[in-house]
Amino acid sequence: MLHFLSHSLVATAALLATAALAATTARPASRAEDAKAGYLLTTFPVQDEAVYMRLSNGNDAHSWRALSLNGRQDILRSDISTEGVRDTFVVPSQDGSQFWLTGTDLNVNAHEGDFNASTRFGSRSMLLWTSPDLVNWKGPSLTPALVNASAGNVWAPEAYYDPLVKAYVVVFASRFWSDKDKDRTGPVPNNVLMYVTTQDFKSFSPAKTYFNPGYPVIDATFLPMPEEGANVWYRWVKSEVDFKVFQQRSTNGILGKWTNVGGAPDSTRIEFASQYSNNEGPLIFRDNVDRRKFHLWIDENTLNTYIPATATTLNDMAAWKADSRDGFPQHIKHGKVLAVNQRQYDAILAKYQVVNGA
Repeated sequence: MLHFLSHSLVATAALLATAALAATTARPASRAEDAKAGYLLTTFPVQDEAVYMRLSNGNDAHSWRALSLNGRQDILRSDISTEGVRDTFVVPSQDGSQFWLTGTDLNVNAHEGDFNASTRFGSRSMLLWTSPDLVNWKGPSLTPALVNASAGNVWAPEAYYDPLVKAYVVVFASRFWSDKDKDRTGPVPNNVLMYVTTQDFKSFSPAKTYFNPGYPVIDATFLPMPEEGANVWYRWVKSEVDFKVFQQRSTNGILGKWTNVGGAPDSTRIEFASQYSNNEGPLIFRDNVDRRKFHLWIDENTLNTYIPATATTLNDMAAWKADSRDGFPQHIKHGKVLAVNQRQYDAILAKYQVVNGA
C-alpha cells in the first residue's frame, strides 16, 4: 500500500510540475502575440470614395505601405445606396470576436463636390462591413435610418464602447430641415452632433442631440485615457465656423460633461495645420512603443491629405507639433488608425499585396 502511494505521489507531482511548466511557457507566448506590431489605416483618396488600406512598416507611425487585392487598391467598395463610402472607422467588439467597419454613406463626387446638396435628402443610414480578423470582410450592409426624416445626412459616424453606458455609443453629424422648407432649398441649417447607442449594430436607440454649441460642428473623434481615471475621455471636434479643430476632456464618459483641455478659452483651436484650408476629420491614436506619445492627424483641403503631429500631453492644444511630411503618405483622407498585434499584422500581409512606391 505504501509502495502504491509513493508511486501515486510521484506521478501527481510530475503532472503538477508539467502543468506548471506549460503554464509558465504559455504566458510569454500570449504576451508576445498580444504585443502591438504595427498599425492598420483605413482611408480614401478624394477622387475615389471607397475603402483604401495601408499597413505601417512595423511600429513606425510615419511610414506606411499601400495595400491592394487582386491588383486593386480599393479594398472595399459600396455597391448599395449612394455607392460611395467616406470617413471609415473600425470598431473592435468587446468580446474580441469581430470588428465593425463603419462609414459615411456618401458619394459627394456624384454631386460634383457639393456637400450642401448631399445633405438635403442624403442618406440617414450608416454603412457597415464586418470581419472576424481584419482580413476577411463581409458587406456592405446598411443600418436602419439613425435619425428621423427631417434630417438630410449622417456624417462621419464613429462608435466606441462606453462602460458607463454599457453599450456602443455612435456619434455623427446631421442637419435637420424645417418642415416648411419641403424642397430644402432655403437657408442651410447647422450640422449638429447626434448620438445613438447599440449592442449589435443591428438595432439602435432613438437619436439624441450629443453636442450643439450654437454653431455648426462635425467630425468628432475620441480617445479613452483610463490611467487618468476609469471614465476619462478626450475628444476632438471640428468647428464649421473657423474650420479648425478643438480638444476637450470628460471625466465621466462619452456622454458626460466636457471642458476644454487646460481650461482653454472657447476660442482656442489646434493650430499646427492652420496654414492649410479647412482643417477637419481629426484622427487620434497612441503610439505602440511609447505610450506617452500621441499622434493626431488633421485632414485638410489644400493638399487633400492628412497632416500629422505628435504630442506627449493631452492637456494643452498648443502641445501638438507638426511632424515632417517627408516619407509620409499623400492622398489619405478621413479614416482610422488601429493598432494591430503580430498575428493580425502577419495575416494582413498574407492576404493583401504591398503596392511599391504608393
